[in-house]
Amino acid sequence: MMRLGSWRRWATVYLVTCLACSSSRGGDSPGREADGSTDEGGANNTLACGQGSVSGTGHAVDPHTLGPVAGATISAPGCTTAVTDDRGYINITTDPGFVIKLDGMASGYLSDHFEFQALTDNFAGEAYLWESSFASSLPGWSTSQGYVVVEVAAAVPDAGPCSTIEGVTLSVQGHPEIAAHYLSDPDTVDDTLQATTTLGAGVLGPIPPGSYVIAGAKSGCTVTTDVSSTFQFETTNTFSAGVLNLQVLEVSP
Repeated sequence: MMRLGSWRRWATVYLVTCLACSSSRGGDSPGREADGSTDEGGANNTLACGQGSVSGTGHAVDPHTLGPVAGATISAPGCTTAVTDDRGYINITTDPGFVIKLDGMASGYLSDHFEFQALTDNFAGEAYLWESSFASSLPGWSTSQGYVVVEVAAAVPDAGPCSTIEGVTLSVQGHPEIAAHYLSDPDTVDDTLQATTTLGAGVLGPIPPGSYVIAGAKSGCTVTTDVSSTFQFETTNTFSAGVLNLQVLEVSP
């Protein structure tokens, strides 16, 4: 799981930019031992996928209190099920190329889903679980439909307009009937907006259950699924009824 750098105050159980934050146990890395594992691990504290050739940790956080979400159930097909400890941590073992289709559930929170690959060892990330009340902010939210929250990140710092996260339009590829909504602040969908603001955030939905590609566009720039040296989000995602998905797109020259 990763931290959404531009959404320090909110985001779903999702991996974003803090991904190569490997570190030894210390004051800045609560919950991790020198080998990178959490110090309160156990049989149900590890999301074990594939052969486990790379490993790291994930941290589930409430976006409003910024405190840990303890007791969250984290699962994915082909992986063991993990439960976050009292500081919101789990261990993760996986293999490069193994697509983790992760689901996060906790009492009082929306069910969340995102799909990614870990590419290197000693990864660490922070993710957020949204409270169930966030559904009331999503236009047309229905437990029979899905939704996706999209964050836009900038790939390079000095590329003019292609280094900024505003002005990106979002869509579901091949489905113009699925509406895009943009956020003026972390809690407000503003349907007068036609593209992302400096927050770099938008939502798409309602989305019928199925597999879809989330796309972005910005004049004169390239917008693609986010890929870093340690993690990459999948281009195609599976959407389920009543589940909030996460996708991260990257703008570049």
